[in-house]
This record gives sequence, C-alpha cells and structure tokens, in this order.
Amino acid sequence: MRRLLLYGMTLLTLLSAKAQQADTDSLYRKVEAFGRALPQEKVYLHLDNTCYFIGDTIWYKGYVTQADRGTLTDLSRILYVELLTPDGYLVERQQLEMPDGMTHGMFVLTDSLYAGYYELRAYTR
Repeated sequence: MRRLLLYGMTLLTLLSAKAQQADTDSLYRKVEAFGRALPQEKVYLHLDNTCYFIGDTIWYKGYVTQADRGTLTDLSRILYVELLTPDGYLVERQQLEMPDGMTHGMFVLTDSLYAGYYELRAYTR
C-alpha cells in the first residue's frame, strides 16, 4: 500500500513539474513576442560637468539603446531633450536627429535664469 501511495505521489509531482514547465515556456514566448512587437528603448545622457553656473553652457551627448540588448538603435530618429526649471517649467526643448543612435547638443544658461536645481530630461517617441 505504501509503495502504491509513493508511486502515485511521484507521478503527481512529475506531472505538476511538466505542467509548470509548459506554463513557463508559454509565458516566455508571450514576453518575447511582446518585445518584438513593441521594442523598448533606453536613453542615456552624458554631461560635461556636474555643476553649472549662470552663463555656462551645458554640453551633452545622447545615446539611445535597445532595452533588451544594450546596443545602439536607429529605431527612433529624433531625440527630445528638455531643460526644466526647479518649479517644473520648460525653459527650452531641443529636437535632435540621431541617424546612428547618438547625438550631441548644448544648452546655454542665460542671465534670465535664476539659481536652483534644474532638470534635464531626454526621451524618444
């Protein structure tokens, strides 16, 4: 009787493991199909300094990579870069062309700006 019970429990465990494997494979295929249908990008900005003063120029270089591979992508052709005040108001927006996944630009901090922590934001469509 114990042997029969042991065989039965072993069979149930194996069937359960096989069902979980099939569910995992199915989920993997769905996530992979989603990534192909709607590819994700990551935007990186490299700045020339960590602190700026009125009258300085913020020089930057932008990179757009594929989220799943980390390689440069040419999926998006335009990079939007914005400079925002500490209150969240837009100072300037630039639209830069990126033929090979990279671009560069600059913001001049004019005398009309006031001191504070400004935000630099970059994104693609």
